[in-house]
Amino acid sequence: MRALLAEEPALSALELVERTGCSERHAMNVSRQYFVQHPEQKAALPVHLTAGARIEALLAEEPALPTGEVAARIGCCRSLVTRVRAQYFAQHPEQQAVFEQQARSAKQQ
Repeated sequence: MRALLAEEPALSALELVERTGCSERHAMNVSRQYFVQHPEQKAALPVHLTAGARIEALLAEEPALPTGEVAARIGCCRSLVTRVRAQYFAQHPEQQAVFEQQARSAKQQ
């Protein structure tokens, strides 16, 4: 795995699991140890947004998207979308009004 990380430092733990067949926990440990030993490699990696940040960005564009659609686009579970949506709408009540209005319109059709 260290050789794979040396060639492709952007590999995630799940990608390491797919390529090597090891457990996810082992892949995470090896990855963590590799970047402790090679901090310059980690600093060079692109910054990836968390699933929560991607959900918030999607809700900012389309606040009325159904939970299942958001989960499918982001590639996460519906419960995460539900939690992030509640936090997002608490911070942006004007967006929640748009969401509720569009939800009512969809039910009437």
